[in-house]
Amino acid sequence: MQESRAIAAGEAPPDGSWSEVGRWTITDPNSLTAIRRGVTDAVRPRVIRAAGARSMVRRSADAAERLSLVTGELAANGLRHALPPITVALSFSEGFWLVVVSDHPSYGRPVLREPDSEGGIGLHLVLAVSEHVGWHMSGTTRCVWAVVGATAV
Repeated sequence: MQESRAIAAGEAPPDGSWSEVGRWTITDPNSLTAIRRGVTDAVRPRVIRAAGARSMVRRSADAAERLSLVTGELAANGLRHALPPITVALSFSEGFWLVVVSDHPSYGRPVLREPDSEGGIGLHLVLAVSEHVGWHMSGTTRCVWAVVGATAV
């Protein structure tokens, strides 16, 4: 894991011509499976078109797996540390994916803590596979976001 990376505090996602390709609302842990499936379904066609025949399968699987991991971890954190409903939005722009999870927390900032038997590894994983990770408040809504490259790492 990349321990030197940090979550950008108080920052909105990077500007860009993001095109939303999926939006989901979750209210309980059972919703996470449907979101992971939805992310995979949204990612594969774009990656396959961009990848070319030789690396199509590897790139498609890699992008879908990383996005599924990031989306699942951020959504699960929302369920664990905030009040439902939690909204997950997935957007694409010029070779990058943007995942934004919006919730209503009992406290503001996401906490990057040392993993232990209770958990704590999720945000470390998100930082390891994302280009940028940040969060900001908009009124009483917290938005935690991650930018993930669409190509194989």
